[in-house]
Amino acid sequence: MVYKMHENTEEIVIEFSKKKQLRIGLFYLLFIMAAVLFTYIILNAKTIKIWYLLFSIMLTGISVVIFLKNLAHILNRDRAGLILNRDGILFKGTMAGRKAGLIKWQDVELLTKEKIYRSEFIFLKLKDPEKYVDKMMRGEVRERIIKNGIGITNDELKIDLSTMEKLIHEYYTKYKQTPRP
Repeated sequence: MVYKMHENTEEIVIEFSKKKQLRIGLFYLLFIMAAVLFTYIILNAKTIKIWYLLFSIMLTGISVVIFLKNLAHILNRDRAGLILNRDGILFKGTMAGRKAGLIKWQDVELLTKEKIYRSEFIFLKLKDPEKYVDKMMRGEVRERIIKNGIGITNDELKIDLSTMEKLIHEYYTKYKQTPRP
């Protein structure tokens, strides 16, 4: 069993996979190394173009920040990545999921599955996205969530996509009509 079910509450907790998270962290580390190498090449050129240098330093800085955030996420004691219960669904694998918090089943209009780049997502199309989007960032991310819904992926979770999709559909079907106070 790849998830924990709490019998009294009908709650399923799917934990983050440290192995998957470390693989993603390794990718960030490789990106940092490439950015540092790019900076080194620019600094050792006969003529230094200031814009290239600023870009490479900025790229290195952003890469380090993303790597450190990922590392903090891996070291976090709260291993619960996805929680399904009678009230709704809570996904902590993306910033949008964390900011949205618990999404109530009755607020979900439709479940869809889409592949974006190499990752497959289950999107929760919301009846009233403004209710959850107000808590989130502005701009393009906000517009995507209003249009497509909040994406849930198993990229960092200890579960395969088909099992996760099955569980989400089961909970959605079972609890979407049950209003909770």
